[in-house]
This record gives sequence, C-alpha cells and structure tokens, in this order.
Amino acid sequence: MVINIEPIRSLSILYSALNYNGYDKENNPKGMHPLRVWVRKELSLKKIDRFNFEWHPYQYTKAVLTTDDLVPTQSTNKDFLPTISYLNKFAQESGFDEIWPRIESETNEVLDQYRPLIKETIKKVDDCFDMDKEAKTMWFSVNLLESFLRGFSIQTKDKTVIITGPSDKPNISNLIHEYIHTYLHNQSFNNQIDDQIYSQIPQDLQNNYPREIITEECLVRAIEVFLSKHGNISGQIELDNQAKSLLFPEIYLKKLENIKPEKISINVLQQVL
Repeated sequence: MVINIEPIRSLSILYSALNYNGYDKENNPKGMHPLRVWVRKELSLKKIDRFNFEWHPYQYTKAVLTTDDLVPTQSTNKDFLPTISYLNKFAQESGFDEIWPRIESETNEVLDQYRPLIKETIKKVDDCFDMDKEAKTMWFSVNLLESFLRGFSIQTKDKTVIITGPSDKPNISNLIHEYIHTYLHNQSFNNQIDDQIYSQIPQDLQNNYPREIITEECLVRAIEVFLSKHGNISGQIELDNQAKSLLFPEIYLKKLENIKPEKISINVLQQVL
C-alpha cells in the first residue's frame, strides 16, 4: 500500500473557513492548538462573506477530499457544490496563500513525529484481520485547525484518507481506530441493528450519518478495544463515554469477548451483528 503523509491544502482551507465562521462545536477542555488560535486571529481581521455550515464537518471534509484541490470532480457530491464555490472564494478573499506556509510548516513538524510509526502500526492492525479490504492509496494528515484528538477516516473512490486532530504526542490510538474503518468500509450493515436501541442514540448523529456508517463506527469502537486488550496494538483499552452513548459498542464488545476470535473476519462480524 502506498502511504502519503503530508498536509492537505484543501482541508486547511475548509477548516480556516469553518473557524472564520465560528466553528466551536467539537471543542473540548484542552482548548485550541496555538496554530488554530493564530489562524482565527488572522482571519478575524478580514471582511469575508459568511457561510452557513449547517452539516457536520465530516460531511464537508468528505466533499472537499473528492475534489482536485477544490476543483469539483465526478465524485464530488453535487449538494456540496455551493460549499466548494464558497471555499474557493474564501481562499481568495482571505489571502489564504499568506497563511498557508505557516500551516503547512507546523503540520509537517507534527507529521515528522508520525512518519516512523505509521507503517509499523498499520502492519500490527493488518495482522489482526483475516479479511480483504479495498486496495487503495492511503493518505495520512494531522489537522491542527480541528479540536484536540478529533479524527476522521474518509473513503473516496480511489483513496483512504485518515486525519487526526492535534495531540500532545502522536495519537496512535486514533490512527488505529481510523485504519480499522478501512476493513469495514463497504461491508453491508443495513438493517442489522435493533431499531429500538438505535432510536436512543444521539439525534445529531442520526441526522448526519447514514445508519450503515453508524453501525460501522460502533463496530470499529468495539473492535479497537478488543484488539487493544487481546492483541498487539496500542489503542483504546476501554470504551469512552462517547462510545457508550452509541450503545451498540458495548453490545458488540461483549459478543467479541464471548467469541474471543484470534483474528477479525467476515464470519466473526456476522456473529457479532
């Protein structure tokens, strides 16, 4: 697998625009990375039209990553073309090219800490699975304009993109979590979860993610904890509060503990679901 480890300009434009428009939804007690504080201060001096980013940042990130540096492609969701148009206008009117060198430089400094660890970590995760996954180019980046420890795994037609937020040290747990998604992506999870339990998970998640994506996320959280406890990877060893709010990770983890598979396979997933 080809692994590209580098800053992503279009992602930085998106998050600069989000921050300019007051994006604070995912903030946590660790506050903001100094680069994010600086970008917000620089942009506060500009006079740029505002935009209503009504959806979850995941949706905008996915749309941006299907473009060619903010030039829409056939894979770009047409519903997000107005957003892409705004981001191009924002990049020009904000003078983004003036702040990009610092964003790029500081992001590369953080990525230098990850570069020696990524291939080894991915190999350890691969050793825990006995199932195929789509052979794609993989991109890894750190988004210093996002909240601490906040990560995404985005699957596009030709690549897997793993993004993690800032952290005090390399966030290997998040890398593991997001990489596990590459095994579960495009598996069929529709209609395999209890409707009554599903109705109790946070409404915001139900509104922003299809049911199969929520199922995938719940499986990933359970698998990560199981493999961290019983395998040779350094991920989360217990479910956090957010995972517990999804309800299903606890159910899936209990089933994994009962099955105790040597490796995760399609057959194991079918038993868990």
